[in-house]
Amino acid sequence: YSVVNSGEDRNQTRDILENMQDRVYQYNPSTVFLMIGTNDVNANQSAEDIFKNIKKIVREIQINLPNTTIVVQSIYPSKEKWCEYDDNNKRKEVNQLLYEEYKDTDVKYLDIYSILQDESTNKLKDEYTEDGLHMNDKSYKLIAKELKKYMSIKNK
Repeated sequence: YSVVNSGEDRNQTRDILENMQDRVYQYNPSTVFLMIGTNDVNANQSAEDIFKNIKKIVREIQINLPNTTIVVQSIYPSKEKWCEYDDNNKRKEVNQLLYEEYKDTDVKYLDIYSILQDESTNKLKDEYTEDGLHMNDKSYKLIAKELKKYMSIKNK
């Protein structure tokens, strides 16, 4: 697969919106996997504002790259409070809004949160992180397995 990771450390949804050309359009991708929002949660943005910005990103891609498949991933859970505003409940709220928005559309919603969470605590499972927030190799292998389900032959 030909893959480009255009994510940048500490970026929020507004950072993506301000730079769609360099982040997305220049690659003319057949599929976009969008995973954004963790840093918005940790910056104390409201669930509604995070959701609205993700919707704007998706809409911009739809307008500018109408033949591109869009897969919106859920915001992943965290294990420990990474900062004062870290909140798995807010992550779940955004994820529910995304699910409701895209469940009956051409945009795919991919629930990674549920795969990574410890159901008894609603937190990221210990085995998937070293520091409580960032994923480790084991979790990335699991996530990659899920993403591959949405990669088409034309991406190879």
